Amino acid sequence: MVAQALRQAEADHHPDVPWKPPATLPGADALRVALAMLTPRPADDRTIASCMAALVIAFEPNTKLSPEATRLRFTVWKEANADLGNALWQLATERAIRGLRWMPKPAELREQVRAELDARALRHRRCAQMLEAGERRRHAPVVRETLEERLSNTVAIYRKYERFADAERVQRKLDDLLQGRSPDMRTLRPFDHDKATVRVLLLITQRIGRPCPTRNELMTVTGLPKRKVWMFMDALHKQGVIEIEERSIRPGNWRRLRIAGGEWTDWTTRHVKKRRFPLESPPVLPGGPKEQ
Repeated sequence: MVAQALRQAEADHHPDVPWKPPATLPGADALRVALAMLTPRPADDRTIASCMAALVIAFEPNTKLSPEATRLRFTVWKEANADLGNALWQLATERAIRGLRWMPKPAELREQVRAELDARALRHRRCAQMLEAGERRRHAPVVRETLEERLSNTVAIYRKYERFADAERVQRKLDDLLQGRSPDMRTLRPFDHDKATVRVLLLITQRIGRPCPTRNELMTVTGLPKRKVWMFMDALHKQGVIEIEERSIRPGNWRRLRIAGGEWTDWTTRHVKKRRFPLESPPVLPGGPKEQ
């Protein structure tokens, strides 16, 4: 988790763009371990001495220094580059021997591993920032989603998945709430006949070749109560706006709809509730009819 967050942080790094912590932060313990690993121990004297000996042999094979001068040179190089750590000291020495023509100064040796130093500093800084962000999030007050925000998000989700009837139903609740009315309060709204007609025609068009819209769906798109929705559909049928073909008698009939002169929807889908267990034959009472 920490490695993935650091790779993303390096990819997003830009000097002119402020960095933002990821939405999902690694655990605090993992970040503390990463900080410890990104803070290496100073290079030990043995590693520094061996690297300096290699540099002297490569660049100054004929130079002879007194013991005092050698100790002074060692002290200067150690104070300048001890923070590199053993691994970067060895890497910088190898690169200097391969790429330089003259004995490097301490700053020039440091430049051999400048990219590694900058990357390590960036990772250390990002781990510290993520640790601080985690602490702030744990102590931040809980901000609960308001009813308006929840309804707005629900409408957006329904529209995203093309559930327009449900989106319209939740949108009406949101409109009531914004106008100061309770979304659960049943109030009489002015009925827009033309708007309801357009919604019904659009629903029928979407259901061509598919199961016929149910009563609940028609109630949702028109906003009419159960006792008036079929009166409205019959009025559209008598006006020649839509055609209704039915089987059996109401209630519980099968029907299909179409816009006048258009294509039919499929018949109404009926879900027959199946029995969990088969019916048992009735018990035979004493003195009942005998089998022949």
